[in-house]
Amino acid sequence: MNFESKTRQELITELQKLQLHEAEKNAILNGITANITERVQTEKALHDRDEYLRDIFLNAPIGIFHSLGDGQFLMANPALAEMLGYSSPEEIIKATSDMTTQIYADPQVRPRIINALIKADGWIHYDDVIWRKKDNSLIRVDMTGRKVLDASGAIEYFEGFIEDITASKRAEEALRESEEKFKAIANYAASWEAWFNREGKLVWMNSYSTILTGFTPEEIITAEDYLSMVIAEEDIPLVLEKFRDALQGKSGDDVEIRINRKDGSKFWASISWRPILDSNGKSLGFRTSTKDITRRKWVEKELELKNEQLLKTNAEKDKFFSIIAHDLRNPFSAFLGLTKMMVDDLYSMKPEEIQKIAMTMRTSATNLYNLLENLLEWSRMKRGITTFEPIQFPLMPEISGNIASEIEAAEKKGIVITYDIPENINVYADRYMLGATIRNLLSNAVKFTPRGGKVHLKTAEIPGNRVEFSISDTGIGMSREISASLFLLDVDTTRKGTEKEPGTGLGLILCKEFVEKHGGTIRVESGEGKGSTFYFSIPSAN
Repeated sequence: MNFESKTRQELITELQKLQLHEAEKNAILNGITANITERVQTEKALHDRDEYLRDIFLNAPIGIFHSLGDGQFLMANPALAEMLGYSSPEEIIKATSDMTTQIYADPQVRPRIINALIKADGWIHYDDVIWRKKDNSLIRVDMTGRKVLDASGAIEYFEGFIEDITASKRAEEALRESEEKFKAIANYAASWEAWFNREGKLVWMNSYSTILTGFTPEEIITAEDYLSMVIAEEDIPLVLEKFRDALQGKSGDDVEIRINRKDGSKFWASISWRPILDSNGKSLGFRTSTKDITRRKWVEKELELKNEQLLKTNAEKDKFFSIIAHDLRNPFSAFLGLTKMMVDDLYSMKPEEIQKIAMTMRTSATNLYNLLENLLEWSRMKRGITTFEPIQFPLMPEISGNIASEIEAAEKKGIVITYDIPENINVYADRYMLGATIRNLLSNAVKFTPRGGKVHLKTAEIPGNRVEFSISDTGIGMSREISASLFLLDVDTTRKGTEKEPGTGLGLILCKEFVEKHGGTIRVESGEGKGSTFYFSIPSAN
């Protein structure tokens, strides 16, 4: 359903409950609706992000796929389907039940790759793997892959990037047959080819080197020039080791390093080293082949970033729906039950019973209001419409006002709130965000402190022109595991208070975001049965 608010803004609602009450002469139909505008807007934002990630996946110039450990394709993009001779990603997924035997020319290769991916923490690159196309012809590909874990840390699937290098590998093999033919072809290859003799002197370099780096063969005379001028300083030890291996007749896998251009800029490149041997197998030197992989690295980084954003957004969505489904719905159900009790039994109740129910309803309404305030503020933060307006003001009046708002809940449990605030401290902060942070932390302290306990708020100026706040309680405390996850959105640390007070953990998430808006951090020191102390800091105006 769509309604208009008083401000003429369209609201999206859903009917949650409909009841028919029969009076003496008339039938009364009562309905309850909920405002789901924020939820619908959140779902739209998620859809827009999904479409952006989908566009990258569909239009990437290299093959991209997800697969299971048993060799079943989960996803494939159009570039991969075209590369393997299939008409569409759907066809390759349907036709391929086991990559090991249907795609890999050598069935022993994929198990080795999978084992390496399982052991590795990040991306792994494999050069020159032979794959089989739909028509059984073979292609040679460069592969980059990694494992993807689910929330429990188990492997969910493997993802990889595929680049068809068949043409370049054929060129390399032809080049070995004839040095002159190699030079003629290599000058037009889309890679930087260079030959060095055993003494480390440059024998030949193709013209693509100048296109790629700006350096000419006349400037790079020796391997030492190559190292000092072309290779980024942090990668020189690795390249030097590869040089030595090549001189000893060893071929190595491609490595990804950074290359210096003559203009001072850098780019990512994939470099391979191959020994040059005479007819007797004696080393004559080595050659290098360098390819610009900036575009591929950009795609990898962009996909990794979008995956992180998607995981974060999903966690936020799950938290949002969880609060709506449980933390918001359950208190409303209890509240409605109390109102029904008063309507049905009002005339038979004693005044003290009515007062007790009214007080319970007031507490429930207060908790609901605080939850809605946090929920709406968090939603505004996620949509980027919360304004940050720091001003200079004295701290003491602000502290007094926020303590007063928590006094009633503390008095009901016999908890004493004390504070130690120097009169002369001024801060430079957003007044609303600071007040919300203090109220949430005080409310949290009261909630988890048993009857007769104490809560103490203290401030002090610290180095760096900042003011540090500490809010301590004599409550039940928490374990090290809960403390470590307290400010993480995707970890559920929700607990009820010492008198079953409800909580969602959302207040602490807001505190973290508000404090970080001020350039600060928030932390907690606690132990089970030893109480807790929360610390955070904001800029001082003194």
